[in-house]
Amino acid sequence: MFNILSIVFGILAVALPILARRKELKKWVIFSIASFSSCISALIFQLLEINDRVEINDIATVMDTIGSLVIVGILISVITVILNTVSLMITVKN
Repeated sequence: MFNILSIVFGILAVALPILARRKELKKWVIFSIASFSSCISALIFQLLEINDRVEINDIATVMDTIGSLVIVGILISVITVILNTVSLMITVKN
């Protein structure tokens, strides 16, 4: 369940800065805050998923997937920051 929510919030984190380009500056701030909140939510849901695996003593699964989860977490964070920065620059320029 946490994985599905993490995917949904990750997609929102990337989509919101793209949608923000069509709005005026005041609304861009709302889209940016929602984008960063979605990114944080996606990461929190991944942590909750890891916690569930540890609680049921499925340590092998955690050990197998933790490396890729770290990479994906870093990527979603960097992509969110870059997209929001580009969206801000485009909005301010217009």
